[in-house]
Amino acid sequence: MRLAPWVPYGEAIQSTLVAKDVDLSKVVLSPILGADLASFRFK
Repeated sequence: MRLAPWVPYGEAIQSTLVAKDVDLSKVVLSPILGADLASFRFK
């Protein structure tokens, strides 16, 4: 533990609920800021 005093614990779980018309392959997700609303594109 001397070499690694800070250890990540767990993981962040984030969900994005969108309509069926939104193309999920184009949505940009940031682990810090969440979903980028400007990246939502319709099919």
